[in-house]
Amino acid sequence: MEGWVKLHRKLLGKPIWLNSTPEQKTILMTLLMLANHQESEWDWGGQKFRVSPGQFVTSLDSIVIKSGKGVSVKNVRTALKRFESLGFLANKVTKHGRIITILNWDTYQLKDEQGGKASGKAAAKLRQTGGETVAPNNNEKNDKNKKKDLAERKKDFASALQQFQNKYGSDMLKNFFDYWTEPNPSGKKMRMEMEKTWDTARRLNRWNKNSYSNNEQRPGQILKSLNENNNKKLINDAGF
Repeated sequence: MEGWVKLHRKLLGKPIWLNSTPEQKTILMTLLMLANHQESEWDWGGQKFRVSPGQFVTSLDSIVIKSGKGVSVKNVRTALKRFESLGFLANKVTKHGRIITILNWDTYQLKDEQGGKASGKAAAKLRQTGGETVAPNNNEKNDKNKKKDLAERKKDFASALQQFQNKYGSDMLKNFFDYWTEPNPSGKKMRMEMEKTWDTARRLNRWNKNSYSNNEQRPGQILKSLNENNNKKLINDAGF
């Protein structure tokens, strides 16, 4: 990530700084540096998404890594909860990842002469919507009531795993994908969809610790050749 961020001195007098622990201050600075500085678009899993200023998609593990030595997942989770209660950010977990939005982005970033007006409007929109502006740049609104079929949901899951490729590698992600997308007998739900709770980052971490990715077949994992071929195409399309 290139570029720089502007930091206003009045932050020093705010409770979010004065009452934060050293770890929380580090996380605060990291979040500001991770946020996008202008509205832009990117491709993810073959679909276009747009992001507003002060917004980015990440994961708890990614924030830990970016924050550096001495910061734990617990530190990040606690900081996000505190920052959200103070109105500093909006924190939402979706199938595409964790969406972080710095709600008062224009307060922490001085507007430049050319982009100030546009950035100010975008930031105001973020505050009004609670940070929920990351969305596919297509006609999804017209199709929001349509239920996705199994193949589409598999594709979404493959796309969501893409952000973890550098951390866990392609082989592990393929094994993880194959196991958790195995359909139930009726063919209507994937294994992951039958779990009571689901957090992809935590599941991957546990999978990695238990060495499920080292070419070991887990008990009960029987995938038909057709499913394996379909899964291979999906994960190849996702880029891992």
